[in-house]
Amino acid sequence: MNLESNMNTEMPIIEPKYVTEFQCWGERCPSNCCHSWDIGVDEKSFKTLKRSTAPAISSLASRYLKRDKKSAHYGKIKLLDNGNCPMLDKQGLCQIHSKLGHHALSTTCQSYPRVNKPFAQRVEQSLSLSCPAAASAVLFDPQAMQLKVASQTGPKQKVTPNTLPVWVAPIRDLCFDILLQEQIPLPQRLLAIGLLFKRMGNDVSDIAKVEQASKEIVSLIQSNKLEGAYESLPRLTEVKWQAFAVQLHHNLRRSQKSEKEQGFVAPADKRFNGLLDAAFSQLSLPAHAIDNYDAFSKTMENQQYVDAFEAMLSQSKEAHLTGYFEQHPQLLLNYLLYCLYHDQFLLHHQKTPFQYFKVLLTDMLVVEVLLSAKALEERKIDDDMVVEVFSAYSKRRLHSSTFVDTLEKYFNHTSRDSDAAIFALLT
Repeated sequence: MNLESNMNTEMPIIEPKYVTEFQCWGERCPSNCCHSWDIGVDEKSFKTLKRSTAPAISSLASRYLKRDKKSAHYGKIKLLDNGNCPMLDKQGLCQIHSKLGHHALSTTCQSYPRVNKPFAQRVEQSLSLSCPAAASAVLFDPQAMQLKVASQTGPKQKVTPNTLPVWVAPIRDLCFDILLQEQIPLPQRLLAIGLLFKRMGNDVSDIAKVEQASKEIVSLIQSNKLEGAYESLPRLTEVKWQAFAVQLHHNLRRSQKSEKEQGFVAPADKRFNGLLDAAFSQLSLPAHAIDNYDAFSKTMENQQYVDAFEAMLSQSKEAHLTGYFEQHPQLLLNYLLYCLYHDQFLLHHQKTPFQYFKVLLTDMLVVEVLLSAKALEERKIDDDMVVEVFSAYSKRRLHSSTFVDTLEKYFNHTSRDSDAAIFALLT
């Protein structure tokens, strides 16, 4: 992680290369950020649109721009019955942007997929992977995770500085350092991070314990004992299958509920549902298991599906995934560095580092399985497919408030030692 200094800035703004060079794909985008989202409008933009002399904008604003006193936004844009933003033209492009310029857009539309996050007394800029163009920028550029301190230009950052626990910055830096040890296989680097979080314990306020855990992990890496620790991990395929299956069913239920309530399926959800369909097909899961949780639970415990799951992963690795990731060695590393940078250990969810580790490994597992199923279905793997999997899954995760709790509930109720189950996801 290269950090270039710029002493002229008044407020430190950390800017990764993937943010600096981000460009919207516009009409080439396979998704659509102007569909099915609640589009909040700030007061300045609201009044600009209402007072616009452009006939098309004035007419649309009169019909679809509404005050919203129940939310943090001043107003909102009422979506069409099909879920589209009414401000789009026939080509799917924004008429506000084309007729009035970027400055007339609401702060919501101006910023997405950009995200500004406080990190102590600085702001860390990032992008949401739910945007396909952002996912591509993060995953494929070997220098995507280079960081610099940028000069503050444009509007002042509306981010309130926060007070972080003293362990956060040094532990995240240590995790970055571990991930960048490229002479060590990536699963072993992840094991080192998991062991670090485990030894830190739940009471991360004990700084002496955190420092001791850091020293132990550094010593483990330097003594070349990490490989032996990894080889001793249990191979629990059924745990991997069940961890994926819990999320599979959780997402199916959410997809059905969303479609029923809204009456339409968003483009990103269509893409994600296509990935789920591929997984169902490759695993030969019974159709009735989608609607019936009891029936689905039986598939989770059925050795037939455990074997099918293992066979699917093995076949896809041999035929597609291994060769692809050898050609793109930066991809998974970039993703992990991005997660540590962007997620900030899920501190806003009041999670411990080890709880975050569970989330990180489960996300990687789900992405691997969906990518495996899609590659087998298409009999190939390419960059577009990878972007589709990462962005569609990230959008679903972004809007799943129960994901972390569902995951925690599964691991806490597993019949085996929960820690062994977590580390088994690495094998």
